[in-house]
Amino acid sequence: MDTTFEPTLTVKEVAEIMKVRPETVRDEINAGRLTASYVGPKGGVIRIRPEWLNAYLESRRVTAGNSPSSGRNAVESLLRNSEGILD
Repeated sequence: MDTTFEPTLTVKEVAEIMKVRPETVRDEINAGRLTASYVGPKGGVIRIRPEWLNAYLESRRVTAGNSPSSGRNAVESLLRNSEGILD
């Protein structure tokens, strides 16, 4: 069994990155557009891996030929600044 820790984001953190309300994030998860894991005894806690959020942001990008989306940089910054995970 692999016991490697992989950081995850909460719905609130994803909402802050995307600059939307948490309800919007939940709507995207429920619609199947944003991948998430349900954890806990009743599955009531939602977690999103950074790579899932990055894939979602890339799929929703509307301009072509730009540098990687600012959302990806926001994910990395959030992880670096709040938890020191990527340092």
